[in-house]
Formats: sequence, structure tokens, C-alpha cells
Amino acid sequence: MFKILIMKRINNVYDKIVSFDNLLNAYNKCLKGKREKEQILKFRFNYEYHLKHIQSLLKNNKYAHNKYFFFWKLDSKKRRIASASFKDKIVHYAIHLVIEPMIDKRFICDSYACRREKGTFKAIKKLQRVLFFNKDKNMYCLQCDIKKYFKSIDHNVLKKILNKHIKDKRLLKLLNIIIDSYNFKIKKGIPLGNLTSQLFANMYLNELDQYVKHCLGCQYYLRYMDDFVILGDKCFLKKINVLINDFLKNHLLLEIPFKKNQIFKINKEIVFLGFVVKGEYLKIKRRSRREMLKRCKKNKDKKTKSSYIGYINFSKNFLLKYEILKALC
Repeated sequence: MFKILIMKRINNVYDKIVSFDNLLNAYNKCLKGKREKEQILKFRFNYEYHLKHIQSLLKNNKYAHNKYFFFWKLDSKKRRIASASFKDKIVHYAIHLVIEPMIDKRFICDSYACRREKGTFKAIKKLQRVLFFNKDKNMYCLQCDIKKYFKSIDHNVLKKILNKHIKDKRLLKLLNIIIDSYNFKIKKGIPLGNLTSQLFANMYLNELDQYVKHCLGCQYYLRYMDDFVILGDKCFLKKINVLINDFLKNHLLLEIPFKKNQIFKINKEIVFLGFVVKGEYLKIKRRSRREMLKRCKKNKDKKTKSSYIGYINFSKNFLLKYEILKALC
């Protein structure tokens, strides 16, 4: 296992995770936007009893994860989502509330997915800033996308990474139960839909982040989940491209498809996270624009409207804003 300098391992947090106050906080956060579902209505009717029962199971090491409910979600791709039971979601949230702020401090600044004060717009703005201030230099971009990332996360490798950051044995045991609740036989993959999966996925590729920044010495490196870009000299990028592919394959058991591994000059536009990025401007890529208009015609709720208007205002594409507002009216 590749070694990096890390902070002191997290310990003695299990009692805080399973405290009634933390479980109640997790329960209230899980309720948002889901109050009318039958499973949740039953839970709400006697929520104190159910929370105390969950607490008892966790305290006495009798907690077992339920089976997932699967459904398909269509956005830019067709995705198979695993939905945990409401009880399990509360446990996931209770863990996340306590350990996520501690784990987040260990990540590099330029990891942008599923983190507070980060996100798509911050990643795009940082890339645009780097492109703008280096537009006159003979710089190139290495752009990569890891193949089927969530499906490819190896359970044993993930558990070793968790052990590097967490010392609390009871917490590790609980996290192992969550990991093993999905694809236990093949020991590969984490479910799209779990809150804990977002944290696991960031911790897994934090290994790559640390390697790229501190061992390879890359100054301009940005990652959003399984998509990342590195800017630098062409010869340097060719050299580290081989090293990164070897690191992913041998250390994390991941791979980058040939088509998703490109080196090109930065005087071209960079298509990243649904935007066409240049130092001087931003555009929403054509496919994303078509999908936005298509969804707006089907779904006219306020949440969809505000989400897309935010994207459009960010890119300053006022013609698309007019078309979307027209579709929503």
C-alpha cells in the first residue's frame, strides 16, 4: 500500500455517532423532501421508539444492513441507483455527520466533488482561472476519466484505506458492514445512492490526489470525482500519464479507457463537467443544452427551473435562459 503523510487516525467517535441526539439529527436530515412516503410515515408515527431501537442495535453490535431497492435513473447516462431502507439511511447520515468534517480536512484543496464549499462551479472557475493566466504559455492538458468508477471500487482496498484514517474499531466494523452490504460475493463496487458512498469514493481517490500532488509534483491538478485534468509541459504530462495509469492499476485496481485519456494543447477548449471551458469564456456544451431543454419540457417544477437557471447564469448563456424559461411557462 502506497504511503502518504496523514493526520492522526480518527478514534473514540463511535459513542458520538450512536448517541440519540446525533441519530435524531440524522433522522431529521433524512426526512427532507421524503415525508409522504409510506415507509417514512410509519417510522414518523413512533420515531422515538424506532431511533432508540436503532441505537440499541448499534450499541450492542447487532446492527445488520437491509437489502437495497434498485431503480434506474436517466440523466446524461442510464444509472442503476441503490436505495437503502430508511433505517439504514439514518445510520449512514449519523456516521457522515460525525466523521465527514474530520475526513474532509485530509483532502487536497483541488478535489471538488461532494464537499462543502466546493462543487462543479468552483472546479470550473478554478480551471478557467488557470487557463486564463497560462494562455500565452506552451502548456498542454492531460484529461482522464476513470472507467466505471463506483462499480470498480475494490472492497479490500477500500477497507485498507479506511484503516489508514480510522482507528476506532467499532466504527470500522460498522463501515465494513455497510461496504459488505453491496456486491458481497464479488467484493467490488459501492452503491450509487448511499451518502457514505460519496465519502468512500473521495477517500479512495484521495490516494491518487496525494500521489499526483506530493509525489509527481503536479501544480495544476483538478479532480471532480472520477474526472480529472492536469496542466503542464507536454513531455512531463506524457511521463506522468504512464505513472498515473500504473498507480491506478496496481494500487487502486482501477483503469482509464484509452478514449478517456487525452493530451492536447490548451489553446483548444476543454470540455469539463458539462461546460466548454476557455480562459476568456464558458459555454454549456451542446448535448447538455439539449438535455436541459428536453427535461424542462417534461418537468416544470421550481427546483428544476432554479437548478438550470443557476447553470445558465454561471455560463452567461442568456439565449438558453430564454428558451428554458419559455419551456417552463
